[in-house]
Amino acid sequence: MILLLAICVSCDQLPVSPPESPPEVEESRATPHRAEALRPNVLLYVVDTLRADHLGTYGNETIRTPQLDRFAQSGVVFTNAYANSTWTRPSMASLLTGLYPTRHATNTRGAALPPDLQTLAERLAEAGWQTAFITANPNVGSAFGFERGFDSMQEMYARREPGEVTESELVTSSNVVTKRALAWIDRAERPFFLVCLSIDPHQPLRPPARFDVYGKGRLDFDEIVRRQDEGRMTPELFDRILALYRAEVTFNDDSFGKLMSGLRARGLVRDTLVVFTADHGEEFGEYGRVGHGLSLADPVLRVPLIVSLPSSERINGGERIDETVELVDVVPSILDLVGLPNPGDLDGQSLFGSDTPARPALSTLRLRKKNLRAAVSPPWKLVHDISSDRWDLYDLHVGEAKDAGVAGNKKVRARLESALARLGKERPISPANPETEIPARTLEALRALGYTE
Repeated sequence: MILLLAICVSCDQLPVSPPESPPEVEESRATPHRAEALRPNVLLYVVDTLRADHLGTYGNETIRTPQLDRFAQSGVVFTNAYANSTWTRPSMASLLTGLYPTRHATNTRGAALPPDLQTLAERLAEAGWQTAFITANPNVGSAFGFERGFDSMQEMYARREPGEVTESELVTSSNVVTKRALAWIDRAERPFFLVCLSIDPHQPLRPPARFDVYGKGRLDFDEIVRRQDEGRMTPELFDRILALYRAEVTFNDDSFGKLMSGLRARGLVRDTLVVFTADHGEEFGEYGRVGHGLSLADPVLRVPLIVSLPSSERINGGERIDETVELVDVVPSILDLVGLPNPGDLDGQSLFGSDTPARPALSTLRLRKKNLRAAVSPPWKLVHDISSDRWDLYDLHVGEAKDAGVAGNKKVRARLESALARLGKERPISPANPETEIPARTLEALRALGYTE
């Protein structure tokens, strides 16, 4: 079961920016084709480690995310969106290429994005968009090939001034990402393509004090890791970790709201395609674990996905779509909405096509000696452990601690096995897909974020 924690303050005590005005929906309908004609700007905002079920618009009545809830009123909310992996680098590689992890093979600690694969940034740059990537996670930086196609690559996970680097300085908070994003937008030519990867609520969980209103204060990140490794986690500790996580989600919500306010003040909301999502979620003791990259369980696979373009008649503000979708669908969807052709070699499909078929979402995990694949079609999930050749079929209504078996579900299992075949064999290591030597500075940042064993 998902652990719940009672709120310790009332809603009006939360330090978030108040909604400024109703969403810009009505005024945008006056010129429904304007964005297509002018080629819209594109903002892809990714929140690292954000579970879908920890947002108000996804039904969570405990946490407060007023800015994103407001944004969702002007966009399409995909209620069953799944990441293609459960840690940042392979998931972001799928998000930016439209390819499954088996095809881009950016799956292990030293794996870099293969140079022969074309990214969304390269496609948009060739078509005339000015491009930039602001990343607060060292897993997705120039050390691993993610700078390709971007005119500007701003890596914000390490201190740039002389002096000793402390752990806290390796995590750039979302409000700083917002400031940097608006500064770049002010200089950018139109149309622009901007990717923002903000790292809170990723561990270590250190929300600003004014947002730390859900629990009982700070926790030492290294102590959490030690207690988990030693099997000394307790329900009370799970609750405290979850409270800090919620505080960071509320903080990031506030930062995203300031970014949208900045777009609104600059008159850019109407003609900017905004895609809000996450690279993966997080576990909080549902199956005895805290963290991500440890399994393909639903708490780490199910992510938010909200798409808004007020000047487009193809996006109905406030619409909610329950069909299963996945992050590889983002690239073809963006290409479709900005009027560029689908190259035909993508694994994803446009979510706004009139004939887009529903299909299971596929995910993989190649980390810490794990080699897992999963196909999800709620309420069913099939997980294949390739190392042991074990197959588990889960009924998500019950949870993922017990195999639902095949009795009475042979057709379901056969359908999901067939879907898993789409993943194919994993691309091998080659000169076009090398293991990279991680720079010492990047390795230090990764270690501080818990990314090295």
